[in-house]
Amino acid sequence: MIRLIGLELEKIFRLRRTYVVFALVVIFLGLMLWGVSEARFRTLERIASRWHLDPQDYINGFFFVRVSLQPACLFLLPLFVALLAGYEFAGEAAGGTLRFLCIRPVKRRQIFFAKFFAILGFTFLLTFILIMLYLVAGLWFFGSGELIINGRGFFAISTPYTISASEAFIRLMWAVPIITLAAFAMATFAMCLSVFTDSPATAIVTAISTYFICHILGQFPFEIFQTIKPYLLTSAMNYWGDLFLESPPVKVLFRDASLLFCYIISFMLIGLHHFRHKDILS
Repeated sequence: MIRLIGLELEKIFRLRRTYVVFALVVIFLGLMLWGVSEARFRTLERIASRWHLDPQDYINGFFFVRVSLQPACLFLLPLFVALLAGYEFAGEAAGGTLRFLCIRPVKRRQIFFAKFFAILGFTFLLTFILIMLYLVAGLWFFGSGELIINGRGFFAISTPYTISASEAFIRLMWAVPIITLAAFAMATFAMCLSVFTDSPATAIVTAISTYFICHILGQFPFEIFQTIKPYLLTSAMNYWGDLFLESPPVKVLFRDASLLFCYIISFMLIGLHHFRHKDILS
């Protein structure tokens, strides 16, 4: 099984789109560095003056990472993992190699789980590289220091509190597995769709479209949408932000993690069941 996982990881790193993903991570980093460097942060100035603080006290490497992770986790990571996970089965089916794999003396269940854990490994690696790259760049350009926070949102108007640099680093390291779990839920969904089609484009576009539809529904103030919002995949994508509250709500973190586990297990079982009974014709 370990050898199969290694082979699947090797396939992932042979794909050009893998390096496109890493290139986009670096491009987004450059854009965020430029944006934060040039930003005037008028809202931040108003908040800081309310508490007699200097706005520059807020801006350091840890502030940069926290600001950058919000859009990265909500939009970029789901898109990137869907781009690769949606290719896993459909791409090989379209290329004719999936049928070859299934006639070898390896059970379909083993093939499925090899791909499943390979995507998990890649998701963890991508998340770790993204966080560490942004942290190193943030510390290099903006320096270190205490992380000043005014609540869950970046510019929430509430009594500020500080997190020491060492504590902020520890919380960022905790964010790695938490963000990996959230991104992997999206990856499992894309991989499940990939089992049902021989077109990787169909699996990828369907996964991304569904994700953004869920995000849009969660923004509507209608009562019916607000009722289902806590159970939408997009609602749990940014639950890592609770790590930076003054007292992280363990129960809320556990609830959101449990929801993501339910999504992962459900998509995995659906995909596995279909793949074991799928008639591969090409």
